[in-house]
Amino acid sequence: MASYGEEPEYEDEDGDYESEDGSEEMLEEEEEEEATTSEGASTATPPLGMKPWIGLQTMPQPTRDKIAEHMQRQQTETGDNELTVVLIGRQGVGKSSTVNALINEKVANDQPFVQETVRPLLASRAAGGFNVHVIDTPGLLDGESVSSNGLMALRAALDDRKVHCFVFMQRLDSWRCDSGDELMIRALCQHCGADVFDRVVLGFSHGELKPPNGETTQKLIERRYAQTVSMIKTELKKARKKNYNDFSPPMAVVENSSRCPTNAEGEKCVTLENDEKVPWLPALVGAMVDASTQSVKKSEGDGKSYYLFDYKKIKKSGANPNTRHKLWMFPAFLLQWFVLRPIIVKVIRNDIRKDRAIDRYAL
Repeated sequence: MASYGEEPEYEDEDGDYESEDGSEEMLEEEEEEEATTSEGASTATPPLGMKPWIGLQTMPQPTRDKIAEHMQRQQTETGDNELTVVLIGRQGVGKSSTVNALINEKVANDQPFVQETVRPLLASRAAGGFNVHVIDTPGLLDGESVSSNGLMALRAALDDRKVHCFVFMQRLDSWRCDSGDELMIRALCQHCGADVFDRVVLGFSHGELKPPNGETTQKLIERRYAQTVSMIKTELKKARKKNYNDFSPPMAVVENSSRCPTNAEGEKCVTLENDEKVPWLPALVGAMVDASTQSVKKSEGDGKSYYLFDYKKIKKSGANPNTRHKLWMFPAFLLQWFVLRPIIVKVIRNDIRKDRAIDRYAL
């Protein structure tokens, strides 16, 4: 697994790697040791292997100021000078487009009708002494079921990596949550742990599409948010998560299409209640920092600003179906042995007696 100081690539089972431009190459130990910072050198030299966040400089000034403010808050409240974000969800919900918008560079393939990558992609940038790591992951659904390849890729991306925020992406134009969302949430609890939702942002893409039946965009957002929160609470309850009823994650609405309007300063906006245009990119970054810091602020959290994949903890958690109702195994065995077994034996013996009686009369 690549560390923060290495090139942004991930290994698959065959040893191949995918970098930001989609190329594949074999990683050798000598290349790891000889990594340099010659590319993208500037007055503020980034850490080894890190690229300067050039895309930040081309954003509108108000967006840059708000992002810098959020990054400063992340550093002040958590003590971390970095923010690692993982985007998760089904295929086609806008994960790759959102990664490109956050970095403000073309780092992920977001073309429509193109097969989605089967490996995670890491884009790391440095600016003003702060490091941002954005991870795009494959879709978690394969048709109507959970994708095992998607889960394996996600777990590989999380292995030995501190994650400050997860963005659970959904399409706002789906109008309602469905069974696929429920399957993904359950799979995340079972395979990555319920702690994922301690620091999650609910992201809704396609925010500029108008709802049907005269429903306002604001009402649709509130309804979809409530549906998703209800689904997550149900799975957190099954996982025996403490204070699951208090679950209230931050939310962000994004729009990556050409229909996205801009304000006078050139910021990309989404139109909310009363035709209010809200710049969505700094709002999304603010929601990420909120998710990162809320575990530190809330007593029910683990006191950390980051998530760290812990297989042993997940295996023992209530979300693991193999650990549920284990205390009932011994009483169930006693019930079968002392109650059900005598009844079944008695019935079998009666049948044997009847068969023998019939045989005697037949002779």
